[in-house]
Amino acid sequence: MFDFLGLQETELLNDFVPFHPFRMETGSELEMPLIGVLVNVFDGGLAIGVSFSHKLIDAVTANAFLKSWAAVFRGSRDKIIHPNLSHASLVFPPRDDLPKKYLALMEIEVMV
Repeated sequence: MFDFLGLQETELLNDFVPFHPFRMETGSELEMPLIGVLVNVFDGGLAIGVSFSHKLIDAVTANAFLKSWAAVFRGSRDKIIHPNLSHASLVFPPRDDLPKKYLALMEIEVMV
């Protein structure tokens, strides 16, 4: 792995992840899954490459997930990240009350 990290041709590192990092998400989900994991075994250890679709996860969430995943397998349960998902509504409160603005539209959709 250290040999690959020392190379000037960083495109070779794309061989260690399941999907090309800048691939367009076109076609069916069979062509482009939401998540992929590739385990690369070396003489001195292993490297795990993970590809996430942005439809599933953003960079901050992927970082928290991978750090927690690594902490579980290292046995460092005190380093597991426990997100409080209810804080999102405090940081990004809704602009309008949903029932007042969309109740009539929701009733129409149910009848159709």
